[in-house]
This record gives sequence, C-alpha cells and structure tokens, in this order.
Amino acid sequence: MSITAETVDGYFQQYGWSFTREPESNDWDTSFRGEVSTFRILARLTNDWIFFVINPFVLAPQSPECAARLHWHLLRLNQDIILAKLALDEDDDVLLAVELPTENLDYSEFSDAINALCYYADDIYLELLNLSRVPGAPSRYDPPLSEPE
Repeated sequence: MSITAETVDGYFQQYGWSFTREPESNDWDTSFRGEVSTFRILARLTNDWIFFVINPFVLAPQSPECAARLHWHLLRLNQDIILAKLALDEDDDVLLAVELPTENLDYSEFSDAINALCYYADDIYLELLNLSRVPGAPSRYDPPLSEPE
C-alpha cells in the first residue's frame, strides 16, 4: 500500500520538523540548519515514489577546470555514499537527493531518508563548494602526497 500526503505530514510531525504544504498538494518545503549551512529540502510524493531534494546544493562551477574536477569527484562520491545520490540539474547545479519507493514506506524509512540527506549535506557541502569554485581545491579522492625518501 502506498502512503498518502497525510501520512507524510504525520511523519514530518513525528520527526519534529516544521514544514509547509499547500492544501491538496503533494509537495513539502522544509529546511534544516546543519553544521556548515542551512539547507532547504523539497519533498515530492508521487504514486510510487517520495523524493527529498536539496537543489541547488552547490551552484554550477564557473570554470572548466573546476567543473571537470567536481564532476569526477561527484562520480566517486556516488559510489561511496549510501541511500543518497548526487546529480546535476538543467543549470549544472549539483543536487543532493534521496528517493524511496512508497510501497509500504514506514516512519523508520522516512526518518532514514532525512537523516541520510542531513548527514551527507553536512559531510560533503564544503568540499563540493570548494571544488566548484577553487581550481586545484583538494578532494578526498586525491592521491596521497608522497613522502620524501
């Protein structure tokens, strides 16, 4: 059985977060203050899926060098992170999302989705921001510097 908009309202209330939703809408707007920034989360419920998205998470890079390093980094991160994913939107901004099927979705899965989004937002935001703005910014995937012999 798929969940309803009222179920999602209840899950947000149980989670302890304020949110807005227009009557008859299946879209929610909420935010959280993390360690490094405040992030706006949009949630959307469809017949089969619920989507939680921070978009834009990081604005598009301004230089080709930054774009190349950032995109390479995003691919590596997508392999390492669990439950969440990173993507580029139509403006080449980075988005962070969690998508869950609604079939039998319970509160623990709902809270896991929000927890993952919050965790990764705090964990990777500054690194991605630097990679998108500073040519040669360090990446956790850079090879270690060799020690002089």
